[in-house]
Amino acid sequence: MYSKIENFLLDVKANDEVFDYQQKEYKLHKEHYDDRFDLLYIKENQDTLRQNRSYYNLCGYYDNKAHCIYNAEKFLTDKIQESDVIKFDRFDNLNQKILDEVKQYINDYCFAHEKDLTKLAQEKYDTKDDTRLFEYKKEINKLFITKDNPTADLTISISNYDIDYDNNIISYLNNPKKAIEEISKRFIERNGKSYGLELLIYHDKVSYLKELQENKDNAFDDIHSCKKILDSIKYVDAKTVNITIQYGDKSLTFKYELDDLRSALSSGKMETSSYTSSYGIVSDFVKANNPNLADKNQWKCPFSIPTISSITSGKNEIYSKDVPTPEKEVEEDLEIEM
Repeated sequence: MYSKIENFLLDVKANDEVFDYQQKEYKLHKEHYDDRFDLLYIKENQDTLRQNRSYYNLCGYYDNKAHCIYNAEKFLTDKIQESDVIKFDRFDNLNQKILDEVKQYINDYCFAHEKDLTKLAQEKYDTKDDTRLFEYKKEINKLFITKDNPTADLTISISNYDIDYDNNIISYLNNPKKAIEEISKRFIERNGKSYGLELLIYHDKVSYLKELQENKDNAFDDIHSCKKILDSIKYVDAKTVNITIQYGDKSLTFKYELDDLRSALSSGKMETSSYTSSYGIVSDFVKANNPNLADKNQWKCPFSIPTISSITSGKNEIYSKDVPTPEKEVEEDLEIEM
């Protein structure tokens, strides 16, 4: 047995129905849009003649083939609960699904036609005539630091703003495979050279990631340190931790917001300066001891995350880096209090 509102939606001939809701009476109107969608409108019925001038408000988009209401207002979700026939969804979710499938189609197409596409972009790649050729290492550094089993991906730069969903949603619902193919081919026609360049960069990403993982001659020790630090603090439950940074034989210990450190590492950053009241002392220490600092006159001087030699939470040391300095005990009283 279907409920009154379910019967109303399923009946292709029904246009209007009255429902009680929150001790008031509402009229639900169904307006035919096309072979697939009905527009649902609602208004409150008033007790007196002159008050019954209230306007209808759009309250949902009913896909009468899939029996799904998109962007439903609270009236509909309250009246239709635990239905076996009527579903709810949002156009944002459908848009994201289309975007993901378009990206996957283009990704598969690029690898299937790699030779032709890379030929279009080879000159641009050889002349290094694109900023993307200098930025991919940052992407791979972040990937290596934040992922347990990192793999390089082909970058397909398409956003929600690039797809005209209003003119493609219905065709997608009617024939998903055909719609995705048509949308994707329009992108490929316009961006073949760009995708060819991304394929060439993809192979650079794969090679660079392999170099990072192998770390021959300790060439990437700093990035490995960042990964170890993030892994060590991943499950620590604390507001602040005690950080010791070290430049040569000089060290400084201070409190630091744990979320700020996690955020910096998760963003793939190699340095950070989110400290607050301690910034002056830390900046002065970095200026005095960092031999690679280009501008010693900058107001807030970031410290390099790989210079962290120790992190403690309370009396527990949660990260320790082997450094060529004499051993010393972890101090309970920090040199700097934030």
